[in-house]
Amino acid sequence: MPNKKYLFRRNSLLFFLLLFFILWTSALYPSRDIETASVRLSDETKGDALFFVAMDQLRCGEQTNAENFFIKASNLASPEFRREARYRLGLLYFDQAQKASAAGGNGEQVHILLHKLVSLSAGEKIDPDLRLRTMINETRASLGLWMEILASAEQELPLDADPASSQRLALTLALARYETERETSSLLQAFVSNDGELTGEGLASIINGGGSLHLSRDREIHAIADLLLALNGGSRKEVLSTFLIAIRDAGAEIAGTPLYLSAVRNCGYGSDAGLLFDHTLELLPFVEPFPERKAALLEAAGFLARRAGQYDDALPLFDEAVDSAAEAASFDSLHMQRIVWYRFDSLVHADPHRAASAIPQLLGNMVDPRYFDDTLGALLDELLRQSEWPLIDTIARSLGRDLPAASASRYYYLAARGRQLALLPEDGMQETLFRRILDLPPSGTTARYYRILAASALERFSGEEEADYAFFYPAAEGRDEATQEESSFPCCMRVIRGLLDHGFSLEAEKELSRLESCGFLPPRSLIIDTVKGLSHEGHHLEAIRRFDRFANERGISGNEELRILYPRPFRAYVHEVTEREGLEENLFYALVREESHFTPDIYSRVGAVGLSQLMPSTARDVAGRMGLKIPSNEDLHDPRLNLSIGAWYLAHLAGRTDNISEALFAYNGGLTRVRRWRSSNSDLPDDLFAETIPFAETQYYGRKLLVSTSIYRYLYRADSPEGPLWPVDTFFPKR
Repeated sequence: MPNKKYLFRRNSLLFFLLLFFILWTSALYPSRDIETASVRLSDETKGDALFFVAMDQLRCGEQTNAENFFIKASNLASPEFRREARYRLGLLYFDQAQKASAAGGNGEQVHILLHKLVSLSAGEKIDPDLRLRTMINETRASLGLWMEILASAEQELPLDADPASSQRLALTLALARYETERETSSLLQAFVSNDGELTGEGLASIINGGGSLHLSRDREIHAIADLLLALNGGSRKEVLSTFLIAIRDAGAEIAGTPLYLSAVRNCGYGSDAGLLFDHTLELLPFVEPFPERKAALLEAAGFLARRAGQYDDALPLFDEAVDSAAEAASFDSLHMQRIVWYRFDSLVHADPHRAASAIPQLLGNMVDPRYFDDTLGALLDELLRQSEWPLIDTIARSLGRDLPAASASRYYYLAARGRQLALLPEDGMQETLFRRILDLPPSGTTARYYRILAASALERFSGEEEADYAFFYPAAEGRDEATQEESSFPCCMRVIRGLLDHGFSLEAEKELSRLESCGFLPPRSLIIDTVKGLSHEGHHLEAIRRFDRFANERGISGNEELRILYPRPFRAYVHEVTEREGLEENLFYALVREESHFTPDIYSRVGAVGLSQLMPSTARDVAGRMGLKIPSNEDLHDPRLNLSIGAWYLAHLAGRTDNISEALFAYNGGLTRVRRWRSSNSDLPDDLFAETIPFAETQYYGRKLLVSTSIYRYLYRADSPEGPLWPVDTFFPKR
């Protein structure tokens, strides 16, 4: 991670020279401006360099200095960095305006900051920035300047108008129309994001900022605003009753809309689910003439019944929802897929045997097969619990290539293992089923896990035959798959390249993500440069997440790219602690990768800390046993200490369980639970026991660790050439 004690990051000779010259001249000749001090450099070159000086100052928390340098860059830099400097300057002003609004009673300061924001956009007639326009309108909304917002509505959207900024802009325009014309339909629509979820954050900031909204003029609008604020603040129960009354009063205006569905998903818990269910059924007569909204309302009712565990009641509601959706003139296919998923998942819980027989019909309704991976896995879990091996085999043998690789490979593997263990009659299909797994694409952890198990069962790559990177990830085609060249967004591309060149890989990654949301498919070279920059600067978490998505979708082209996904940082410390504790280095690397993606100061949602993701209480206990000073949470950010405690703890668990896989399960789910789970399934081989673990997170954790250990063994085999490639016998000795 970059060290903040260094004020500047300078990766080019020009940047070194210019920065030194600027600071030296400023110290000796305070009255001389930048233009005079660096007369030998062109204005654009000076401005571009000043932009990165400002970025360095911002990274070090020197906002005043950053503002001054951004102002100079916004006047001097090349068009690309002039635009970016104005945006970064706008972020500073917008943040100050929000803080002033939240403090209350400081409208004059907000007006001054708004004037600064508007001044920044004055020079953007040729190349406007929607992000800046969004900040301007949200500041106007906090001041109640609705007519000014409406006057900006006719401005043309730029090429890189990202969905997030467009949506925020739409919300402020909808609020302005409501406040000036009492027009509610666009406001109701603006409350819901593109993916159908409530989007209350922007509204909450406007209301909390003291905006002169008059939402109380319409009861349902006022209730929705209250609900959104409650969802942002975590006090939803306080406003639920008001919201329920409001949606009943609103009738057909809200019933069956995306807004209503979002509210149901956010509020329908516990006793609230029963209240919402009754109200939803009461609203059905309002939407009878509108098949699309009727389908959505029936989906909401089914969703609530399913959440309450009333699967038999949910099924007919989802059936009717599918029928109503089919009657609609136009019904979104992805929305239909969601209803079909709800129906099938309810059937899995209500009657697994009927669900199994419904799989052929399900395959015909899949838009994206991966969407059904989880519920197909839940069906297999239930069939395995009931020892329904013949039914598992029937499903496995009937599956075509339409099923997602993760689900298909799991069904194939269990059907093959059933034959090996004489749980199914031997019919010569065992090897065929294992080979079917290897024919599936290696996309995703679960698919890779069963590929490794199948390859081990078939003794693949155990002799002279060698595995390659394409066994683990899809192989990239021999050409750049980008449908758009970097010239499609030349302004943004130069900014991304500049950020990468000067050590701002995190900012480059954010800008790249924004362009992708605009439909830009970046060239492979740009993705590779970005993730290499992230890795080089120690941002392994961001590099791995970014490149894993890319590799699963567009493939990788060699071991070098695979090493981006499976790096070996902190090598000396890992070698030291694994040697001391008698652990396999590749396995411990796999654990640290999956636990923290090599981020020393990371915290989990339950409070686990650091590289090995140690719970503070566990770390203190282990440190005491090791004779170490009792560590604080901050102490656990230290890589050497964290890895030392994590390795000791894993070795300790390995000594108290029958094999390393059970130790890993205990590391994630707790030793007591693992012992209880194992005692309930003591007759099962180790790999099938792993299939019965009731915690989905722990079950998946084991798969991740076996896959990662395999890939580390493959990539770094030169460091430990002895022993098998596959760690299957190490993980599952009792097979």
